[in-house]
Formats: sequence, structure tokens, C-alpha cells
Amino acid sequence: KLNIKIDCGNAVIGQDVFCLHPALKNRVLIRVFNELGYDKDIEPIHLDDLDNLYRNTSGKKLSLPFDLIAVKSYNVINIFPSAHLKKPENDCVMPFCEGESEINGVKIEITGEPNGGLYFDADKMPPDAVIRFRKDGDVFNKFGGGTKKLKEYFIDKKIPLLMRDKIPLIASDNEIMLIFDIEISDKIKTDSQTKKTLYVKTVK
Repeated sequence: KLNIKIDCGNAVIGQDVFCLHPALKNRVLIRVFNELGYDKDIEPIHLDDLDNLYRNTSGKKLSLPFDLIAVKSYNVINIFPSAHLKKPENDCVMPFCEGESEINGVKIEITGEPNGGLYFDADKMPPDAVIRFRKDGDVFNKFGGGTKKLKEYFIDKKIPLLMRDKIPLIASDNEIMLIFDIEISDKIKTDSQTKKTLYVKTVK
């Protein structure tokens, strides 16, 4: 079975596709476009461009018909509408509080009951904490210790470039306390003195 995922107008194409015989590979790529809803205007040159993109370095982009963009992210190719490249506005900031809410189209849940998400010591969360998206200069104190620039942390965790601006964060100034669905800062971990635990996750 080939490593291909198609969901909500996006496609992720794994490296095994690009190891196929060229004729078979092109048939598979055309089928991907068909399943995305595009059954014309995809020409051999576009398929060759995708192959060249795969053999390029991570982070490269390619413009395709129908206002689609292809990006190589580590060992896969992502294809998606160019509108998805738009970054969240810098003023997408919410105060940190319990309950269900939504920020720039991402639904989040913060509750005192286990919900399958990350959890932390509520009393260790700084009083100026807000929910926002990443900004230049953000730093993260990893669980288990060690501070890194958030950008470097995302690279180490192989978080695709396209996702990095769409992941909600809990931040105190430029210090990231929690990266939704990924990791909490070592500074807010629970311990034997914890009196109140909160659980957070994005809601699909």
C-alpha cells in the first residue's frame, strides 16, 4: 500500500511513490489530483516538476494549476490550496482560561477533567499567559530540561513548515509554556505538590 493521504483538499505523498517506475508514478500522481477534484490541466511537465521537487531539499515550494502549492517537507510532498499558506494574524491572541474556545479556526479545549490531551500544573502557569501562534524570538523550555528557540525545536521534532504557524501555543511573553498536542514546558510539569491539573488539546 502506497503512503498517500488525502483529506480536506490536501494531499500528502510519501517517498515510496517517487520510487516507482516513472510511468506508474505518473499514473499515481494523476490519480491523486483526480481525488483532490482536479481532472484536467495537469500536464506531464507538472508531474516532472513534482518529481524534481521531491529530489530537492526540504522546504522548497512549487506552484501548480488550480492555485495549488506543493511543498517538500522532509521525505514527503504536501499538496494544498495556496490559501493555506496564509499565516494567522499577529493579533490572534486570547487570554488563557478554562473552557472550549476557538482561535483562528482552531478549536481548543482546556478542562480540569482528563481529555486525552497534554496536562500540566495549573498553579505554575504564569498569570500573563495567553493563547496565540508562534512569533519570532519565541523560546521553549523542553520537558525534561533544555531551552531552545521554538523554530529549532520544531525542526528537531520534524514539524512540517506548513503546520508551524497553525499550532496554538500558550505563551508568557516570548516564552512558550505549552505547544498544543505536542509538548509542555518543563516549567509547568506536575509533581507531588500539584494541587490542580489542567488538560488541553485541540478539538478536531
